[in-house]
Amino acid sequence: MWAAFSVRPTATKGGIVYEIVIEQTITVPPQAVWDYLIDVSRWWPVSNPEHVSIEVLSADGTIEPGARIRLVERIAGVPGEAEGAIRSLVEGELVTWTSDRCVYHYRGVPVHVEEGGEWRLASVDGGTRLAFRGWARFPPGPFGRLTEWYFKRVLHGVELDYAHSLRELLYVKKALEQGAGQL
Repeated sequence: MWAAFSVRPTATKGGIVYEIVIEQTITVPPQAVWDYLIDVSRWWPVSNPEHVSIEVLSADGTIEPGARIRLVERIAGVPGEAEGAIRSLVEGELVTWTSDRCVYHYRGVPVHVEEGGEWRLASVDGGTRLAFRGWARFPPGPFGRLTEWYFKRVLHGVELDYAHSLRELLYVKKALEQGAGQL
């Protein structure tokens, strides 16, 4: 079952926010999904052609609360680099990454945003429900409103970010269901 993506262009003290939510059932046990998912350096770079690089900055490369991750990618064709940290991790159930140091460059103009992603697993009959929630917060003020408008209306960025995230989720699903995700 696909969850419809939601867009919440809500003005907050911290800026403009939108989020997307996607879920899919994978016919693999939750522990296998979890083991594959937290080996982010293995699947993330190849899961989407918009991904350039990812680096887990902890000494041993372990995904754990506080571990820092740097990634380079494109969203809606706009190149960006983000460094953030694992904020929440519940073994076998949930991992959340957030970045307040994310810069996308559009035609030479840097746009600083906050963004994050949450992967949530639940055991269901026949496998695992894997859900992804991604969000972005544009800067507050007139520049933030302008960049949010341009991203959404001209670049169709929310829809393209949804497609970007969906591609990742489907990659994980296919790799695991076809056995390529076996460790």
